[in-house]
Amino acid sequence: MKRVLLIGSVTESSTGNPGDNLIRQGVENLIRTAFAGVSFVRLSKFDVPARQGKRLRWVKLMNWAELIVIAGTPQWNRLSDWCFPYDAALYTEILFRSDTPLMMLGGGGGGRATNPRSFAQYLSRCALTVRLTKEKIERSILVTARDPYAYEWLTTVSDAPKIHHRPCPSFYAAPVRQPVAKYERLVLCPTTPHASGREWMRRWKALEEMSPHPVTYVVHTASDLLRIAPHVGDNIRLATSYLEMVDAYRDAWVVTSRLHGAVAAALGGSAVALVRVDLRASTCRSVDSILLVDQAFKAGDVLSAMERLAPLDPDAIQCEFETDVRLVREAARCPTES
Repeated sequence: MKRVLLIGSVTESSTGNPGDNLIRQGVENLIRTAFAGVSFVRLSKFDVPARQGKRLRWVKLMNWAELIVIAGTPQWNRLSDWCFPYDAALYTEILFRSDTPLMMLGGGGGGRATNPRSFAQYLSRCALTVRLTKEKIERSILVTARDPYAYEWLTTVSDAPKIHHRPCPSFYAAPVRQPVAKYERLVLCPTTPHASGREWMRRWKALEEMSPHPVTYVVHTASDLLRIAPHVGDNIRLATSYLEMVDAYRDAWVVTSRLHGAVAAALGGSAVALVRVDLRASTCRSVDSILLVDQAFKAGDVLSAMERLAPLDPDAIQCEFETDVRLVREAARCPTES
């Protein structure tokens, strides 16, 4: 039985950001497949203990564990822009003081940049970011990046072969659903902190008006619900767990501004367009079944392009999953050589 301490944004399927939950579930499926038997203890990165006395539980759990897995985090960003306890103190005060093998799986880039190279150059101008990134890589036996921005940054800092550009683990959260013969509804998720207001919503209402099918709006948080509801009335659904999210997006034409909403929709057998509101959308750049569109999209062009999309290929996802299983197994067998 492999004893695994799993650290992420959320610890249960029914709480927290549903996108983070999708990552957590994908990482758990990956770890369970990589080892014959797994006993998980789950901790939230938001519960980093501030006082020494409260750290004793974390220390005991790290000593109990044979493997520590960081799921979908850290978000690689410039620490002079923002730096929370789970960006620095979690590592310097806790994880760096343990000898238990550590994996960081599915971390992505955070912030704004026009391309991966400029993103890496921007982060490299912060000495704290460079130092902590190097230490995190050195402390780990396996590091996977889910988007080209994070991968560019990590490989700028280190040429260690333990660093890999891999699909987001959220693609492994649930089996790929066989698409229905014909989609008969449109699901819209316009929620984002980076774009709002009448002009933003005008584009989404245009999608609704041009759709020949019934339309439902989906949001992921209560704050998004309060922000979007005045524009769309009662025709809105709140999906607060990854299971609710997969269900809300399945068997439909889906246009969303949320990265993991797009992943959930693709897993649910839907045709998906992801509106690029920040660099996280690059996670899906190489996924042929997810159409990437700009914020200033035209409704007619989006709906027309979606008709030509092929569904997510379950065989391709299974192949990627098996590759990640192999990477996890190899790293766990040879921690000093990874």
